[in-house]
Amino acid sequence: MPESDDDARTRRRRRRRADAREEILDAAWQIADEEGIGAVALSEVARRVGMRAPSLYNYFPSKHAIVDAMFQQGAVEFRDTMSAPLEARGRRESVRAIAFRFMDFALARPARFELLFHRPVPGFFPTEAAYTPALEADAVVSERLVDAGLGDPVLQAYCRASITGIANQQIANQLDPQFNVDMVDAAVDVVLAIADRRRRAQSA
Repeated sequence: MPESDDDARTRRRRRRRADAREEILDAAWQIADEEGIGAVALSEVARRVGMRAPSLYNYFPSKHAIVDAMFQQGAVEFRDTMSAPLEARGRRESVRAIAFRFMDFALARPARFELLFHRPVPGFFPTEAAYTPALEADAVVSERLVDAGLGDPVLQAYCRASITGIANQQIANQLDPQFNVDMVDAAVDVVLAIADRRRRAQSA
């Protein structure tokens, strides 16, 4: 059945709207990549896309709505990154591969890392739709840590906190890359040593 004129106009309007939203988000990410998430301001986003600031409300009802869409984009990228197949064998190499996969994401996309793992925008909390891919990423990481012998939630949390802290330090201080590798290796060894010690204590 041929498309009616009304249907064609509706489709074109939706396409233009989707393109405008994508352009706005691209501009917001440009600002975030240059100056951090906290620097994202409606006036600067509007300037970069050639709009007046009030016109942005035709596409996003608030700054938090823009940040929420950014969060969802970042969470989807993080989920897809952490879900990709790992080419690692053995417990230590598996945990190490997971840690470096996380580090690669954080260092390659520091603005996304900031938005996902900090609270750079006062009063902002992601919506359920935006947060769901982040939860899915967390589930993938948990499953892989369990497969590597780290089923204890405390050890998983400690592992995450250690690697997140190393990523923060690297982004803030631009450390020598080899020092970064050494820190991750040390963190992995510490987590596995604690796991082994707990296992021995439980079996004693």
